[in-house]
Amino acid sequence: MKKIIVRLFLVLVLLALLAVVAVHFLLDSAIKKAVETVGPELTKVTIKLDGVNLSLLTGSGTVKGLVVGNPEGYKTPSAISLGQASLALEPKSLLSEKVIVSSVHVQAPEVTFETDLQHNNLNKLLANLEEATGGGKDATGGAKEPGEPDPSSTTTLSELWSATTIPAHKTSGC
Repeated sequence: MKKIIVRLFLVLVLLALLAVVAVHFLLDSAIKKAVETVGPELTKVTIKLDGVNLSLLTGSGTVKGLVVGNPEGYKTPSAISLGQASLALEPKSLLSEKVIVSSVHVQAPEVTFETDLQHNNLNKLLANLEEATGGGKDATGGAKEPGEPDPSSTTTLSELWSATTIPAHKTSGC
């Protein structure tokens, strides 16, 4: 009887280890697929993502090559693009009321603001998101004031860093 319990315990430990390894290796591709499938449903635009690297143990993550398309009726192919964005936070803070983000690094961000003097592409993206998620409403279903903070949680950010690359232009000599 003792051998059966020990073997059962070892099998459970092995299964738990395999589950952790599977989550570690499959999580990045699952997030990428979710962003590229659920994102367009919410925003009503195309969303492409080159890659995701998430580490649950260290609380860090990187997104590479994010391109958010423009809503229908606008001329430029994308509204937002990021070369790379990285985030580092304290994992245990996710379980508390105060989330501690130690750094956010953004490389090669591009935001295209396009308007027809009545509407603009970024407000249209936001309106699409709010429509899909029921945003802009409080817990009772009434209208929420814009910019009204959620009193139930806070976030602390220690470092925000952004870098853009300006392309070199060739000039011809006289």
